[in-house]
Amino acid sequence: MSISDSDSDDDSDFSGAFASQTQSSTNLTLSTMTTNQILSSSSHPLHDICAGVAVAGQNPTYLTTHNILKQVLQQAAPHGGDPNINTSDADGVTPLHLAIISPPVVVTDSDMFDEEDMDSAPHTSYLHDPVKVLAVLLSLGHNANAKANKPSDTETPQTEAEAEAEAEASSSSSPPPVMCPSLFKKVDGSPPLCTALSMDGMPWPTPGPRSTSLSLNLLSNNKDKDKDKDSKKVFYPTQKVVELLIEEAAFRDEKTRANPNPNPNSGSDSDSTNSGENSLLYKILTDPDTSQNTPLGLAVSSNSLPVISLILTSLKRSLAVNVNANSNANANANANANAPLNSSIFTKKADRIGSKPLHLVRSYASFELLLNSCPGIDLLAVDYYGRNFFHALLATKIGPKVVGEIVSGGRVGEGVLQELFNMEDVKGRKPRDEEKLKGYAKTNTNTKAKTTKIITHELCLKHHTCSEIRRDGVSDEQAPPENVRRLAYLVGTREGGGILRRKKVDSSVEWEETSRRVAMADVLKVHDYGYIERIAKICKTVTGVESTVAEIDPDTSVSRWTFEAAMRAAGAVCQAVDDVMDPNGVTPNAFCAVRPPGHHAGPNGIVTCRNDPQGSHGFCLLNNVAIGAAYARSAYRHHENGKGASGRERGMRIAIVDFDVHHGNGTEEIVRNLMPTVEKGVINLPFVKGELSTLHYRPWLDESDCDNVLFTSTHGFGPRDLAMGTARSGWFYPASGESGLSDKINPDSDLQIINCGLTLPPPNHPAGLQRVEMRDAYRKIIFPQIDEFSPDIIFISAGFDAHKRDEMNFGYVGMIEEDYEWLTGNIVKLANKHCSGRVVSVLEGGYKIHGGIVSPFCRSVDRHVNALRVGANSKEKYSGEEMAFESTWERGVVEEKEAKRVAKVEKKRKLLEAMLAAKEAEGGEGGGDGGDGGDGGDGEGEGGSPRKRRRANVDYAALDEEMRAKGQ
Repeated sequence: MSISDSDSDDDSDFSGAFASQTQSSTNLTLSTMTTNQILSSSSHPLHDICAGVAVAGQNPTYLTTHNILKQVLQQAAPHGGDPNINTSDADGVTPLHLAIISPPVVVTDSDMFDEEDMDSAPHTSYLHDPVKVLAVLLSLGHNANAKANKPSDTETPQTEAEAEAEAEASSSSSPPPVMCPSLFKKVDGSPPLCTALSMDGMPWPTPGPRSTSLSLNLLSNNKDKDKDKDSKKVFYPTQKVVELLIEEAAFRDEKTRANPNPNPNSGSDSDSTNSGENSLLYKILTDPDTSQNTPLGLAVSSNSLPVISLILTSLKRSLAVNVNANSNANANANANANAPLNSSIFTKKADRIGSKPLHLVRSYASFELLLNSCPGIDLLAVDYYGRNFFHALLATKIGPKVVGEIVSGGRVGEGVLQELFNMEDVKGRKPRDEEKLKGYAKTNTNTKAKTTKIITHELCLKHHTCSEIRRDGVSDEQAPPENVRRLAYLVGTREGGGILRRKKVDSSVEWEETSRRVAMADVLKVHDYGYIERIAKICKTVTGVESTVAEIDPDTSVSRWTFEAAMRAAGAVCQAVDDVMDPNGVTPNAFCAVRPPGHHAGPNGIVTCRNDPQGSHGFCLLNNVAIGAAYARSAYRHHENGKGASGRERGMRIAIVDFDVHHGNGTEEIVRNLMPTVEKGVINLPFVKGELSTLHYRPWLDESDCDNVLFTSTHGFGPRDLAMGTARSGWFYPASGESGLSDKINPDSDLQIINCGLTLPPPNHPAGLQRVEMRDAYRKIIFPQIDEFSPDIIFISAGFDAHKRDEMNFGYVGMIEEDYEWLTGNIVKLANKHCSGRVVSVLEGGYKIHGGIVSPFCRSVDRHVNALRVGANSKEKYSGEEMAFESTWERGVVEEKEAKRVAKVEKKRKLLEAMLAAKEAEGGEGGGDGGDGGDGGDGEGEGGSPRKRRRANVDYAALDEEMRAKGQ
């Protein structure tokens, strides 16, 4: 079989539906299913309904999820409610979380009726309307908010089946369920309100006339329609969802004040003092996610004015309620809603770096909203880096315009303005210095903005590594870490579903969703033809449904479309090279959202090492980054940047930065093949012993390749478990990449390879030090070498499995979202200094995905791409002095925190010893002799030694509470 025989002509627009990738079809016909059948059709029926799975399959009568949910909840009412309402499914998500993040399922009138039966143009309707599902889930928890379930005048008319189902549900005389969805239970560290706010700006399908695209499965092939302005798009209904959550909290507060002794088994979040800062409403409005993002901070950063106003008004409402007020407490709260908020609310941190809400302002209108809600707001408040909100604003592209409006608006006094402009951060920078460094001069506001390009292809979603993934996992088996949902959560469809689709305030991206197929000549610059042919044959022989898979090793599986997906993934990187190299283009950098990943794929696929002589593919087939780098070096050999100081053509200088937690052993092996090497093997036969030598050399351009290619990698290196060691726990995959500047510094080799193998932190490692050590690997080793190398283009193998909450890293590296943004931002600064900002980033690993767009994987990718977006229009260049200052300052902060922690622990230990001594003394005074024998001590019979004093019983829990009460 020739590779050219494989299917490769699919150049259709990106049309793989997010819903079809993440939601499975049911084999049952809903029109014939009873409520009991619905409940028994899945291991997590309530979750399936809230995710829209229940209507995504055979549904000829077009039942809607909110009506199905009514039946299920009302049937559970006599039994105290559905006990699964707050449980987590196999993905670790709750029904409430799914109701907030699940995309709609849309159906058109033409699907329901014949064309001749319709009087007007077809309309679309929701079979799964997440807002209605959320309203039902909340309201049926306490039989309130009846208006939320009443159809409006503009609501799509019910079908006959829906009307019958609702009539059946309303005829039930069952009491309302007791169980309520928790408003605080976090999914991947995000509470419900923060999850809803994280969805803001997400494109959203909406019912309406069928004029352009209709649903997640019906996308137009007309690319001109992709250029519609945002004003014509519909986005996630953030305000409505936030309103539902806020009204639910307010209702529970009112109910608790009326009945201060709720049923302890109700699952309610309420307590008996639900007023002021103790109210549920106040708590959900100030409850941050694990990244320390507060609801107000998320709303301000997204620049959603109605949502900002809603949260501010609700904060006033929660604080205006007096616990001693009469039963009309909510009326009193509404009457006092115009009272100014206490400034202390605006001095609390709104994210992990200590930003205040003002630091996140991205428009004059949002600034005015904050100022109007609290005239006494501290305009000079700083974050952990000593930056005021002018520093933060002028570090963005829209900042100069917003600051100009603030200055001319007259709301800030001249003295305060001078202080704001003259304040220095920890680096000694004033706000105007940020503007100058970034190059956001007012004179450049009319120039065409540069954009980051995101390149993908629908075939990358057809690379299956297991059977069809249902919403709560693969049937009868666990889904492998590398699966189709990783990419689906990032790119979704044009109409919604992926975090990278979110509308950003101060930056934009350009999408290319039909990446080209890589040329075989470019593949063969890095891989052997025999290996490529073998993979293609395996994929060609896979038959059956699309998700049927075959294993090529215990770690790595392929399906029918896998080879074509790999060819498109590599082609996306080559296409990105062309985009960033275009001298007339507006794309200085690009992100290739593709799979399968590639950095473990060597010239012949598997790469072995001394610690792992067997090796594996590690989910990788073609080395996408290496193919793109080889393409850049050869295709742009005549580019002006591909000339040395003497003017002689030398080809492009390529730098590759790999920050996946696993060593990029495949990329390193390919780079080693840029220099002729001899591989020797011993052959033992019965009467003959010989040696077999094989010469390896695979140049990208010519013999100067090894002088013009730099590979760097930070990764984990060592045992999977530090306590057990490698002998018992085995090596952390792929067991290679020991630290060293390796061949870059050695005079006996021209190869330029830098490995930084980071070890597991020892027990009692100071909090935050692991992150500082990771950053220092870049600041002190990698960045200076790249700076000296002076590349013409930088490639990034962007793996996100080093996140501290990703189980695949066994505790190695321990990055968080801010680290990915910091790292990417500094790579862009290096590119600005040496190669006009040219950066091509390619997706590799990252597997903590179960929370969808709020998962560590999605958040990390979003921050990475955001740094590319911001960097696309920034002129700031790399500074070694700044890196040295950062390292010293960050280590000082960690050491200071550790010293405070140790001092606090020591103080608590001494206090505990003193209190224990006092308790023992009290017990001894009333103990007497203890008598003869009994429980008095350790007597040794008659004439024995005196009995020891009985130790007083100590309630350590009560003692700890006493210490906390004293503020110790």
